[in-house]
Amino acid sequence: IALQEEIIMKRRKKVALLVAFLVAVCALSFTAFGGVKKLPRWSYFMSIMGDMEVQDNGKASVIVDVLANEDKVDKVQVVCRVQQLKDGSWKTLKSWTETSDEGAPGSVAFEKTYYIEKGYSYRVQLVTKAYKDGSVKENLTNNFDYGYFH
Repeated sequence: IALQEEIIMKRRKKVALLVAFLVAVCALSFTAFGGVKKLPRWSYFMSIMGDMEVQDNGKASVIVDVLANEDKVDKVQVVCRVQQLKDGSWKTLKSWTETSDEGAPGSVAFEKTYYIEKGYSYRVQLVTKAYKDGSVKENLTNNFDYGYFH
């Protein structure tokens, strides 16, 4: 009888572990689906990306890649700003403006260099405009946080 009770207890433990495992897997699945963010619904732009890679000496490589639907636009303009958080507000340190080429009217991609100082938070701000027939069809501002540079 003691042997049978031991076998039953082991089976119960296995079943309990299996149930706990299944509950955990289901919970993670629901969490994963719940955490999915909706993609922006832009009318003319397909992707907007800004990033900054910083070396120890403060040399920041600012990377921009913007893509719009070429069937809908004649030209894309991007204003890229390196901004520093100082005294509670964002200050623009440097900005560049680039416009798409005639051969690729929906695409602007470039990399620029700028030196930043330690002890502040930074971000890349992109103001993007999509043009069709000479008028602005979409005007967006997106911020890409770099974080604190120490």
